[in-house]
Amino acid sequence: MALDPGRTVAELRELAYATTHMHTSDYAIKAIVARGQRTRLPKEQAEEIEKIHEKVPRIWAKTLRKGIKSGVFKIADVDGKQPDLVAVGRTFTGYCIYSGFWFAQKSPMSSEQLSEFQARMIVQMATAEPVS
Repeated sequence: MALDPGRTVAELRELAYATTHMHTSDYAIKAIVARGQRTRLPKEQAEEIEKIHEKVPRIWAKTLRKGIKSGVFKIADVDGKQPDLVAVGRTFTGYCIYSGFWFAQKSPMSSEQLSEFQARMIVQMATAEPVS
């Protein structure tokens, strides 16, 4: 099956949008617990959130791999080697969720506007030619 570069870009946009929206919308309280307070939850809930926390960067990495393979994503090399795409996924996840720390008090945009903006920025980062 041939890779569809347009679909891969759409997947990356969807990941970025959903992650940002989760941390800046009505779900923000749940997101706050998920990103920083899970140790205060009952063991079963904390373990469930930890599994999700570990799974999300791997989803990003899978999408990034498809985009690299199709030639649409241009992730910068590290010392001449492709970087760990799970680490890149963690970086993109962090970019999206950090807005949840400041969004409610200081954003001139709605959650939807910010989510769309950040989704476009991540696609731009992934598709731009790396700089040296």
